[in-house]
Amino acid sequence: MQKITEKVKLRLRKTSDESSTLHLDYSINGKRNREPLNLKVYDKPRTILERQHNKEVFTKAGLIRNDREKQFFSDEIDEALDRKKRSNSDFYEYVSSYLTSYTKKDKRTMIGVFNAFAEFAPPPLSGKEVDESLCLKFRDYLSQNFSGETPASYFSRFKKLIKQALRDKYLKINPVEDIQNFKAEETIKKDVLTIDDLRALKAAQCGNEAIKTAFLFCCNTGLRFVDIKILKWENIKNNEIVIEQSKTNTKVEIPLNDNALNILSECKKGTEYIFDLPSHNAVVKSLQTWAKRAAIDKHLTFHCARHTFGTNLAFYGNDIASISELLGHTSLKHTMKYVRIGKELKQKGVKSLPNF
Repeated sequence: MQKITEKVKLRLRKTSDESSTLHLDYSINGKRNREPLNLKVYDKPRTILERQHNKEVFTKAGLIRNDREKQFFSDEIDEALDRKKRSNSDFYEYVSSYLTSYTKKDKRTMIGVFNAFAEFAPPPLSGKEVDESLCLKFRDYLSQNFSGETPASYFSRFKKLIKQALRDKYLKINPVEDIQNFKAEETIKKDVLTIDDLRALKAAQCGNEAIKTAFLFCCNTGLRFVDIKILKWENIKNNEIVIEQSKTNTKVEIPLNDNALNILSECKKGTEYIFDLPSHNAVVKSLQTWAKRAAIDKHLTFHCARHTFGTNLAFYGNDIASISELLGHTSLKHTMKYVRIGKELKQKGVKSLPNF
C-alpha cells in the first residue's frame, strides 16, 4: 500500500533554553508557508502540570493540522488562511470600514454602538478576541452604563454587526448566538418615576438648578436630552412645544401642562436657549447625586424622564394614538410598551390594597 504523505506538517521551533513554539509547514502553489500557532511547549517537562500542558497543546495543534490538511485537499486552504489573516486584523478597522459604507436609517445608532464598544474594550482588538465571553461582558456593560431602551437597542445592533462580520467571513463563528438580549419593557419599568418620586425630587436639592428644572420639564413633556439641550424660546408657541426631534427628524407639537408652564415661568428670559445645561457626563453625575438626596433608588437619566412621561400618560388613561403623537414615535409598536406598563402599574396598585 502506498504511504500517504502529509502535506501539512507540524514543526517545533526552539525559542528559549526550556521551551519551543509550534507552527505548521506546507507549500501552496510552490510557495512555502510557515503558519505560527502561538502555542508553546516545554522541551523537557519536569512536573505533572508541565506534562499535562504539553499533552493538551499537542492535541490542539494536531486538530489544527488536520483541519489544514482537509482544507489543502479540498482546495479551501487559501480561503481558510485569508479568514485567519482577517480575524487577526484589527476589529475596529473592519467595523470602521463597514460603517463608512453603511446607509440604513439606524446609522447613528450603529455609530453609538461602535463608540460604546470602543470604550468598553479599547483598541487594538483582533477579531479572534471577540468571543462569547467578551460579548457577554459587553452586554452587562451596556446595562450598567446606559438606561432605558438603550442597552437592548445597542446590543441588538451589536448582534447585527456580528452577523455581518460572519457574512463577510471576517469571523468564523457567531459569538453572540447564544446570548439573550435584554427585555426592553423590564428596563422601562425600572426607570419610571411615580408622582411621589417626582414630588421627592422637586423637594430635594440637586446642586444644579438648570439640570433640575430641565429634568422635571422632560418628565412633563417627554423630550430627549438632545432636544431639551437645544430647546429655544422660539420653540414655545401658544403654550405648546413645536420642534423637530433630533433622533427621528419628526415634527412634534406637545401641549404644556401647568407643571411645565410653571417651570418655564421660573426660567431666565432673554436667552436663546431655555436651559443652560452642561455636558452629558456632568448631567449624569448630578442626577445620581440628586436621586440619593431624594432617597430614590432608581437610575436617574433623561431617558428615565421620557419613560416617566409616556408611562404616566398611559396610567392616567390617555389613548395610544395621542401618546404616540406626543412622544414622536414613528410606530405604535414602541408606544404599546408604555401602555402595557401603565396597565400593569394600575393592576399592581389595585392589588396592593389591604384585605378587610
